[in-house]
Parts: sequence; C-alpha cells; structure tokens
Amino acid sequence: MKKRTKSLAGGRIRPWVIHGVLIVFCFICLLPLLMTISISLTDGDSIARYGYRLIPDRISLKAYEYVFAQPQQVITGYRNSLYITIVGTALNVFVTAMAAYPLSRADFRFRGALSVYIFVTMIFSGGLVASYILVVRYLHLKNSLMALILLPVAAPYNIFLTRILFQDISPSLIEAAELDGSGEFNTFIRIVMPLSLPIIATITLMIVLGSWNESFNAMLYIDDAGKRPMQLIGRTSATRRRPAACARWTRLPSCSTSTTPTNSAISLRPAPISRRRATFRPTS
Repeated sequence: MKKRTKSLAGGRIRPWVIHGVLIVFCFICLLPLLMTISISLTDGDSIARYGYRLIPDRISLKAYEYVFAQPQQVITGYRNSLYITIVGTALNVFVTAMAAYPLSRADFRFRGALSVYIFVTMIFSGGLVASYILVVRYLHLKNSLMALILLPVAAPYNIFLTRILFQDISPSLIEAAELDGSGEFNTFIRIVMPLSLPIIATITLMIVLGSWNESFNAMLYIDDAGKRPMQLIGRTSATRRRPAACARWTRLPSCSTSTTPTNSAISLRPAPISRRRATFRPTS
C-alpha cells in the first residue's frame, strides 16, 4: 500500500499541473465574454484606429448610453428573440425526432426513398430566391415571427444525426411495447424519447444557438420594428451610427451614411477627383 502511494505521489502529472491546466481552460472559455465587455467599454474612435483589445485604450460609456436611451427597443428585441428561441427549438426538436424515428425503423417501407430525398436536400438547395418567394408569396409570412421559426425546422443534418442514435435502440423493446398494446406514437414518446436524451440534448443545444443568433432571415422577412429580434436590432443600430474615423480608417477622402426604411448600411463614396488630360510628347 505504501509503495502504491509513493508511486502515485511520484507520478509524472502533479495535482498543481492539473489545476493550472483547468484554470487556463476556464480563462480561455471566459475570454470571449471578457472581450465583449471590453469592447462595450471602448471608445469607437479607438476601435476604428487600433482594433479590438482586451484592455480598453480609452474608456467610453456611449454604447450603454445609446442602449438605455431606447430601453423599449431592447426589451422588444429580447422578447422576440426569446420567443423565437423557445418556440422554434421545441418545434424543431420534435419534428426532427419525428422524422428520424421512422427512418431508423428497418420495417418502414419508404425508408430508403425518404432517406435519399432528405440527403439530396443537403447537397442541392433551391436558393435564396425560391425560399423568399415561397415564404412571402405563398405562405404569406412576411413580417411574421413564424417565418423565422419554420425555416430552420427539420434540418437534414439533424435528422440523420438523430436517426443514427435511434438505430442503437433495441428492436425488442419496440416489439414488446407493441405486444402490450402500445401504439406507434405512444412508443415513440414513452420509450424512444427517454432513451435518446443524449442526442436530444445535443441537437437542442445546436438549435438554441442557431435560433438565438438568427439575424439574416430576420433581415429578409421582418420589416416591422416591433417584431425584430435583438440580433437584427443590434446589427441595424451598429450600421446606422456613423464612425467618427471613417475616412481615416478606410483611407477614403469622404464617407457618408445612407439609411433606408428596411435596412441601414454605410456607403463609402470617395470624393470627386479632378482629372487632367494627359499630354504625350514624342521623344526625339
């Protein structure tokens, strides 16, 4: 016993080394949060000149003054983002699991055809124009939060990922449930779903992150200011404010800010340069 204790104490990995590695790992995980706080306290001219820094070059509270000057807009944005995330995640997880379950059953007749159909959509897409026409013209979901909820539902990658784990469930459990008089939906809810909590938690985490960070589809389909998620509000507010060091940062003579009713963007236009006619002199 004493020899074993000595061998463990004299091992290659010391406890303080493990603690140091864990501290460094925790700092790396907290680094994006610290960087975000630092950027929010940094002056805009300093960011335009020196870029992003962990320690602010010049502290400014203009960003917080801009946010608290319009608190209703921020509250509305967070409310819309929470609604999209909660409802969209619940619907997306349920539909994804419902689509993956029959594909994992070997006795399902159309298993191969549906698998090929879903796999093709992973490689070839209808494009942005087709989806925009479908959502706006046929589904009439313009300025509706349902457009942001329904578009990511049942992603092909999540369906195949969930199907792989569903295939590991023993078919004898499903057969025993059928012999006891359980229907397909009851078997799916009471047996398959509880046994598949790891994959359910995995795709839930991915869907939550994607729904919360959604801004591109919101920029396309949401024009009403009261239905914009927080990410779109932050993006629009950032592009609406004209940077003070715009000309110096872009090395252009001048720059101007143009605002449209649906979107705001910074347009960089150089000042007119006087042109002189070139004179060509023949060499002797």
